[in-house]
Amino acid sequence: MKKLSNKEKFDRGTKALAMLLGITVKAILEKYGPEGLECMEEAWREAHRVWGGEKMAKIAGVKKNEKNISGVAKCMDFASEIYGETYQWIEKSSIRGIKRHTSCRLYQFYPPELCHTLHRAAIEGIGVGLTGNPNFKCSVTSCISAGDQYCDFIIDDARSS
Repeated sequence: MKKLSNKEKFDRGTKALAMLLGITVKAILEKYGPEGLECMEEAWREAHRVWGGEKMAKIAGVKKNEKNISGVAKCMDFASEIYGETYQWIEKSSIRGIKRHTSCRLYQFYPPELCHTLHRAAIEGIGVGLTGNPNFKCSVTSCISAGDQYCDFIIDDARSS
């Protein structure tokens, strides 16, 4: 058997886990329907609220004065760099951002629900944990795994009164 470099091992492991995650989401949807996906959504949001708001922010280099859209954007960029995604920020202000992914190495393994529901919930969790705003929102308006040319993630830290 060919000896693999650490990078090759990581890439193969990442793709295998992405495939298994996609299969898991499809199986949960088939067996439990939307309620099963809602359960996963809640778990992802809460895990990322706790982990993303503290640990991921520290690893991504978020500074104390960046507990806002800028800090959430750093966390999102950190994840994108790990997975080798090509992206750009179309808009980034103090309360709103639009991040466009033009390529994703893992999309072929993902059903659209993974991005539209679970990745969205993860980003919302990071946003709530980091900003302290329980109304922090993320929406996914286009998705490569759904056949679109790119993925758009819109983050919103507007504080409603």
